[in-house]
Amino acid sequence: MKQQKKYQTVRLKIELNSLRLTQFEGNDDPVWTTDLGGIPVRWFPARWTLKERKQREKFQATIRKIPESMTIAALWKDHCPHSFLSAIKGLKSFKIIQTARGDRKLIGYFEKWVDMRTALDNQFDWEQLHLSWNRHDSPSQRTRSFGNNTNKDRQRTSGSRQTDKSKQNSKNSKKKPQEAKSEKHNKQKKDKSRKTSRSKVLAEILDVLRKLI
Repeated sequence: MKQQKKYQTVRLKIELNSLRLTQFEGNDDPVWTTDLGGIPVRWFPARWTLKERKQREKFQATIRKIPESMTIAALWKDHCPHSFLSAIKGLKSFKIIQTARGDRKLIGYFEKWVDMRTALDNQFDWEQLHLSWNRHDSPSQRTRSFGNNTNKDRQRTSGSRQTDKSKQNSKNSKKKPQEAKSEKHNKQKKDKSRKTSRSKVLAEILDVLRKLI
């Protein structure tokens, strides 16, 4: 058993008898869902790769905001699917999920695109309700990038940082001569003002001395 946030995964090994094994490995019409203790279970061979398992989820359709009476127990009765499911051509397995908003929806898995397309173009009755299938896409999950893409991103980030740094240094190098020139000009202006002031004061003193003599 493994806890994964709000989900809990249970891994177990089942030794199938010859009857069940034939059902699982039937070539003409392979079974995607089987009954285990009155519970519908989607299955796939353990030797399959992740790509092969995802292939079974390629053609999905959903019925949004399903009625409260539509439950797993109602859809799977007496160890077999309800007539609502069996009437849909090409529907191989299903599940019910609850969204973050609290709404429930039914997801159906089809073997062929043409079967999914047929379901999308028709309505189906459930307890005097007309329900329509809609195209369903699996939610995309953000994953970390590995390999060359990560290295490229790092190089781009590093390159941009170096570029910004070089630009900043360039700006600083451009500013320093200008600032030095400005400071020199201001200093010269102050020195000239001081000399002028001293000369003026000295002239006034000499003028006062002449009057006294």
